Order: sequence, then C-alpha cells, then structure tokens
Amino acid sequence: MTRVVLTGASGFIGRHLVRFLAQDPAIELILVLRRAPNWPLPEHIHVHLIADFREEEAWLKVLQEHDLVIHLAGLAHRDLPVDTQVEGFFEANVATTRAIAHAGVKCNIDHVIFISSIGVYGSSRVDVVQPNSTLHPDQPYAESKLAAELALLSVPARRFVCT
Repeated sequence: MTRVVLTGASGFIGRHLVRFLAQDPAIELILVLRRAPNWPLPEHIHVHLIADFREEEAWLKVLQEHDLVIHLAGLAHRDLPVDTQVEGFFEANVATTRAIAHAGVKCNIDHVIFISSIGVYGSSRVDVVQPNSTLHPDQPYAESKLAAELALLSVPARRFVCT
C-alpha cells in the first residue's frame, strides 16, 4: 500500500484530488489540515491536524519512510496589506515547504509533488511556457512560490524526488 500525505485538501484542487485518490484501494490517504474538515470524508481517509505547518517537528510526527507527499497547501490569491505581502506569502509558502522537506529528509520519504505557480514565469507572457522558459516572478506570491521550489531543491542530504 502506498501512503500519500496530502496538504491543501480543503482547496479547489485538493478536494478533487481527495475524491480521486480515495477511490484507489492501494492508497492510504493522509490529509494534513490546520483544522478539522467541515465536509464529509470517507472513513478510510486519515486526518492529521497541524496548527502551524512551518513547524518541522509537527511533520516528523506525520511523515514515514517511503511516503509520497503532495504539497498543495499555501497562501494564494489573498488581498494582504502591501506592507505584509512579502512576509505573509514567504511564511506561508516557503517556510512550510522547507519544514516538510527537512522532515522528509529525516523520515526518508520517497517523493514530493509540489504545486507551484505559472506566475514564476512572470505575468506578461507572450510565448507558451516551456520547461526551459526564463523564470521571472513579478509578484510577491509568485516570488514565494519560486523560493519554495528552490528551498525544496536545495535541502541538504535530500534523497527524495521533487516534481
């Protein structure tokens, strides 16, 4: 059985992904949420509550060897005051990703699927985005998502695959 640890299950993509993954009997699905879900879940889905996703110690209690982590959670599309935007996005998106990655190394997880943003390529694109397109985030949210990507890839002693 494959253990899949999913963050962001209460979001738009997350709710659809929960429904999809819950159908597979070969998957043990663990949802990591900040608060108890207010929607019905199948009984075989496990929920683990973490109040502060930035705390590596909390992730050490959730993750196990060979886990697959799908990290959707983050702060997006929120109207934050201009003077706190950068800090808000970085705390939510980068610090959380870094905590998951560092705990993942200690727990010897196999894979992290991180959902970033097309915004890392900039908001005024003329061409179709390709894998080798130039990175040019021009908003605090996109900058935080790129920083989270880089944080994942730069974790010392990383043995897990990042997608």
